[in-house]
Amino acid sequence: MICGTGIFPVPFFFGKSMIEVLKVSYPSIAAMRNERLNMLPAFQDVYLELMIPSSDYFLITSNESEAGYVIRSANGILIEFYLKEEYIVDCPVYFDLIIYTLNVKRIYCQSFDALLLNCCVLKNHPYRIEGWLFRDFLHTENFFKGDMTLRFAGKTDYPLLYEQPDGLYESPEELEMLINGQNILMFYLGSSLVGCGFLIQVHPDFSFYDIGMWVHPDFRRKSFATQIISYLKHLCLENNWTPICGCAADNEASQKTLAKNGFFSKYKLIEFCVQTK
Repeated sequence: MICGTGIFPVPFFFGKSMIEVLKVSYPSIAAMRNERLNMLPAFQDVYLELMIPSSDYFLITSNESEAGYVIRSANGILIEFYLKEEYIVDCPVYFDLIIYTLNVKRIYCQSFDALLLNCCVLKNHPYRIEGWLFRDFLHTENFFKGDMTLRFAGKTDYPLLYEQPDGLYESPEELEMLINGQNILMFYLGSSLVGCGFLIQVHPDFSFYDIGMWVHPDFRRKSFATQIISYLKHLCLENNWTPICGCAADNEASQKTLAKNGFFSKYKLIEFCVQTK
């Protein structure tokens, strides 16, 4: 049904439209992707953005004109679906075609992404809440007391950070990437590592920075998490950056820490499980 992937040699015809889904390189969809990011009422989550470099990109065309694009993660999850406005009237047709031809079984949808959310809801796909997305905040005092010293993590810190327990990083590759990108701030009391703050520009063309924290087990329940998030929040505001954040749906401790710093969540990250007949 699809031309250009080497798997589906025949285009799909809908009315007078010839629809094709072509596997392409990232530059082929970059302009449309920026259009989508600008149109969304809240900004992209870093959890999804970190999947983008290793994902597959597909250009959707109608009668050889660009109609939209799809991004499918390395493990087969649909993480972005976009159509230009003139094609949205036939959105269910495009969505069904994408699900079938790309053999999509799971979808990650940010609840502020109306196009993708509507497609999933209309198909009655079962779902679960994967995470809380914090895109709004109240102005609060700076809780950082100043008794901790801090610095960016460097390459020589990799062994120390690698051996830390309980959620500092998702994978060794991610840890290395964050260190190389100067995305980790290390907080110390004397010579003891209290925790780490994460400061990640979500997309290079936008001034949204995802902030997060990890606290060593020896220093938990002592307000250090609140201090680290407060420091990062105010650092962003001082530089005219917009702080955003997210956490797993079952991470009540992080939710409380973010709430204390004025963040509140109107949006969620939803995982849909595709049901096929």
